[in-house]
Amino acid sequence: EVEATLAAKSQAAQPPMVQQLLESLQAAAVYTDAPNHETNRKLWDAYAKNWSTDSDWVVRMAGHLPGDAPRGISCLGDEWSDEASLAAVLEDWVFPNVSSSAHVAEIGSGGGRVAARVAPRVGELVCFDVSQEMLRMAKRHLTAAGHENIRFQHVSGEGEYPAEYHGTCDVVYSFDVFVHMDLHQMRRTLTCARSLLRPGGL
Repeated sequence: EVEATLAAKSQAAQPPMVQQLLESLQAAAVYTDAPNHETNRKLWDAYAKNWSTDSDWVVRMAGHLPGDAPRGISCLGDEWSDEASLAAVLEDWVFPNVSSSAHVAEIGSGGGRVAARVAPRVGELVCFDVSQEMLRMAKRHLTAAGHENIRFQHVSGEGEYPAEYHGTCDVVYSFDVFVHMDLHQMRRTLTCARSLLRPGGL
């Protein structure tokens, strides 16, 4: 009660412009006492909402890429690594394990950067993510690219994945996602991934 009173007094003393700034920052604030999936949802929702190919901060993030790569950004996530490095990972770890008839799931599809490369090689791809905004970006990007074999599924991060997907996938993969999870979230996500697999799935 005392904390609420002090917070109210502090807010009342703030100029309207400062108050508006604080409120806008609140949407992207990450609290260490929040569950890991909630922290990630907030972070990636804010990232996707503010992402565009001509945003200064996106261009700066892409500054480490070779040559004129920053000017070639077309999908959320292109700013994180160069095309050759991504292609090498996919050639080594994903493509050898999928086929044109495979039902595949991607955990943490983000803006659809990896999904765009996997979709043409599989029968069906389901993109799972804790961020609705990331899924919105992925859907926009992948639909514009003409991919019709993709489904998008929002997951909470704290419960099981929808039962309709249990036992339906030949392959489940994740790229550059588990680095954002704590151990509890990793265990929960791996359990969910296992539930998606058919017998003998990978």
